[in-house]
Amino acid sequence: GLVRIAVPILTWRDLLAGPLGIDVAFGDGFVDVRSIAFTDASGAAVWVGGKIKNLDGVPTAESLQFDMKVSDVARFARATRTDIAAPLRAMAPWSMTGAINGSLLDATVALEGKLGPVDANARGKASVADRRLKLDLALDLSHPNANQVRDLAWPGLKFKTKLDGSMTVAAKLKLDGAKLAVNDIAATIGRYGLRGQMDVDQSTQPRSVS
Repeated sequence: GLVRIAVPILTWRDLLAGPLGIDVAFGDGFVDVRSIAFTDASGAAVWVGGKIKNLDGVPTAESLQFDMKVSDVARFARATRTDIAAPLRAMAPWSMTGAINGSLLDATVALEGKLGPVDANARGKASVADRRLKLDLALDLSHPNANQVRDLAWPGLKFKTKLDGSMTVAAKLKLDGAKLAVNDIAATIGRYGLRGQMDVDQSTQPRSVS
């Protein structure tokens, strides 16, 4: 079967999106997503396309791709009820393209994007079980001018020290439900280097960060 839907405005909780276009085809145990597109979903434009098979068992993505651009990060954060740090908000616009292949229990993920002028890439594994998302990704961020990144992320501050050189960040990111671990952090900002790790547990109140 074939389904084509055009919706001018869609609202859900704090999310306001539209127009929405859906073009999908259904077959025996699969859905071919030709296009699902939001022109503006509370500050973000989103497109999804690809095939999902084995709907009567463990859903499996086959070249499931998406494009996303967030032009209004503050509005997007409010709508999704996401706490986004001020430096990241200042790095708008965000853009990302991604590809997902594999089953809901064991999928490979490849992401490429930009946080403002900063190149961002991530590759690894993703799964969903018992309504809990798990991620195991290698993350890389880079920009040739460390000064530009610093001034963009903290526009209200004046720095006396000039950062000569580039900015690079590499880390291993592991998410298990509400628990996030960022390990093997290796960052270079100009002539300065940083190594470390960070753990965040959002299941506790207040949120635990170490």
